Amino acid sequence: MRPKKDTVMPHTFKQLRQSLHRVPFVAIVTGLEYYSETMDQWWTRPSGGGNGRMLEERHEMAFEDYVCVTTLPQTQVACNKMGRA
Repeated sequence: MRPKKDTVMPHTFKQLRQSLHRVPFVAIVTGLEYYSETMDQWWTRPSGGGNGRMLEERHEMAFEDYVCVTTLPQTQVACNKMGRA
């Protein structure tokens, strides 16, 4: 598993929210490739140090929705030779 990255930026979020108060904000969650539960469970209930509720309560960061993006090293992709010359 990759090292945990601390990329929560409440100050930047608050500045953007003040300027773009009518624009819906969406959280993009990465690094859940090897999470033992579903990605939705990571967001909706506490597990492993943080989730959507924690962002709202601790950092005052509210989102319209969220998306979980996963990436794997090419060596772990079953068809990693596709599209290669």
